[in-house]
Amino acid sequence: MIKLHAQPYDLDASGFYFDTAEEYETKQAANFNRYGQHVEEYEIQIIDGNDDVFTFNKIIPVEQCNLEEWFEAIEEFEGFDDDKKIAIAYLMDIIGKSYADALEAAEGVYIHEGTKEDYAYDFIQETGALDSLPESLRGYFDYDGLAQDLEINGDIYEISRELIVTNHSQH
Repeated sequence: MIKLHAQPYDLDASGFYFDTAEEYETKQAANFNRYGQHVEEYEIQIIDGNDDVFTFNKIIPVEQCNLEEWFEAIEEFEGFDDDKKIAIAYLMDIIGKSYADALEAAEGVYIHEGTKEDYAYDFIQETGALDSLPESLRGYFDYDGLAQDLEINGDIYEISRELIVTNHSQH
């Protein structure tokens, strides 16, 4: 359940709580300040919601001008599995894509459970990049250095110590 509050910028008016865009419209239309003037501008604040609501709000902040679209998008977002939520958040927050573009590109995001060093090791093993080297030299390869370079170059992004994402098609 989502609980929002419309805090008027008008100091002579009272705010109100709401759960839907329709409820906001109804309450906003009936809200007047103490001088009888209609209150038009509000700051929208999230009072209560699950983790998805707060995660989504970091990427697309709820505002008076986008309430209806925000409610529709958050309902859709809550229906996705965790990997798709992570991919969308990554594409919007880190890469800078719009919500619509992130939805299209989410399937192309690779989520690696493990450290960035684990990712670098797995990447080298899967691509066979060291296959041409003698076995005795392969142990000298610097996976930590590769992981650091991949992160610096923006090829991977460390969400947490055990979760790496990339939108490149190596995997």
